[in-house]
Amino acid sequence: MAPAALDRPPTAYDLVEYPARPRATTHPDHLATIARLFGLETAEASHARVLEVGCSDGGNLVSMALSLPESRFLGVDAALSAIEEGTRVVRELGLSNLELRCADLLDADATGFGTFDYVIAHGVYSWVPEAVREKLLAVCKASLAPLGVAFISYNTYPGCYPRRMIREMMLFHVRGVSDPEERIRAALEFLAHVSQLQPEGSPSRAALDHELKQLAGAGTSFVYHDAIAPENVPFYFEEFAADAARHGLAFLSEAQFFESFEAARRSGLARSIPEGAYADIVRAEQYLDFLKARSFRQTLLVHDGVTVDRRLDPRRVQRLFACGRLVRTQPEAAGDEGAEVEFQGPKGRRARTSDPVAKRAFDVLNDAWPAALAFPELLRRTVDRSDLSRSADEIATALGSALIDGYASNVLELRASPWPFTTSPGERPLVSPLVRLQARSDGLLTNLRHETVSFDVPLGRKLLGLMDGTRTRGDLIEVLERDSAANRSAGAPPPGELALAQLERMIAELAKLAVFVA
Repeated sequence: MAPAALDRPPTAYDLVEYPARPRATTHPDHLATIARLFGLETAEASHARVLEVGCSDGGNLVSMALSLPESRFLGVDAALSAIEEGTRVVRELGLSNLELRCADLLDADATGFGTFDYVIAHGVYSWVPEAVREKLLAVCKASLAPLGVAFISYNTYPGCYPRRMIREMMLFHVRGVSDPEERIRAALEFLAHVSQLQPEGSPSRAALDHELKQLAGAGTSFVYHDAIAPENVPFYFEEFAADAARHGLAFLSEAQFFESFEAARRSGLARSIPEGAYADIVRAEQYLDFLKARSFRQTLLVHDGVTVDRRLDPRRVQRLFACGRLVRTQPEAAGDEGAEVEFQGPKGRRARTSDPVAKRAFDVLNDAWPAALAFPELLRRTVDRSDLSRSADEIATALGSALIDGYASNVLELRASPWPFTTSPGERPLVSPLVRLQARSDGLLTNLRHETVSFDVPLGRKLLGLMDGTRTRGDLIEVLERDSAANRSAGAPPPGELALAQLERMIAELAKLAVFVA
């Protein structure tokens, strides 16, 4: 369906585009995983209904729709130009399960989108006027299925106080400047100028330099739509929770489980929170924000009255899949199975355990990476290496608890379903249609882990576009031979051998990016 033109002035997002990127914490499988840890029987991601409010050009939804063809997706946004661009991509990919619709939440019928298992609103709540925030919560309440989960991200205090100070400085400087590019340039230049005037090593210089680095990495569109946006209101978590409660919505968890109070209890961080707050999850989470100086939240909500079991029963993990790249940071002494061992995961995250079952399971996951193993398969591989000093039930419980601990430490991932990619493409490699489309340009790629990845090898990007499941490796080698013929040096291996070795290296490198369809 073509987006209808709206009889209203262009939005800020029409003036300066802000393309949506895939966000793993919004994926329905991720939301289902968190919900099931708390005892909720949410819809399977493979047959879910998903609404995204503030979808921009659909960059978050397109990847989901491709890998979940039996699910249905609706994205709404007030920026007509973004909806038009996203609709073009949807048509080019032939997606019949995704609709992008131009709509303003303040329209009278904006709560009539239908019923959805998952509602996503990333980058909306803090960046719109109060009336729109209220309507957003009303839409979540009206659209959410009885056991549905809503995702809402927003800026928070106390961590946003330094950023608020810097934002107000930039806004003061660009008052009266209307041209978007000039506003961005002037704001950044002024911030850099003020930073240079601060004493080297001073707290003010450190804060300004940190913000400049963050803004430079985020890009000019982020500066325009976040740092100097007309609306950018942080909230204390307790305030947000109260607003949600007025609309009949209750707190479930943070979308990043390792940021939740339950994770803090398992890590020991919660010991710094007054015990009297433990019985009130909102109060406990607010204390956690103080301890972390949190500046941003990705909060999951459910209907008020839905039973949330925060005991985190290890048996619930038995229906999930696990994956992780967990490297031992030191060898284990021979024969000392009870010794504590430290494992390091991605981004330097670490977890320590002395449980033999946990250590064996973490080794198994590391050997299987990047595959996700179903709990029964992981248990089988773990038990095979065990001396069976504990009963099967005890081992299963210990394994479930270890996986929750690893998830709470952010060293491993839990999923409700297996990954849709393979690291062993066959004779006719099939790359995700979205990656093939993106490979035509020189931009970022969206892989089948619902992540943004970079791959800047020109020949590799050409191969990505060709690997549509119809070409054999021999067909691809012919392409490589044609491309490399002009650069072949004397004494080089025969063309066929050279191209085959080059192709296998390229496929192995691409497989690590999770772009091949299983």
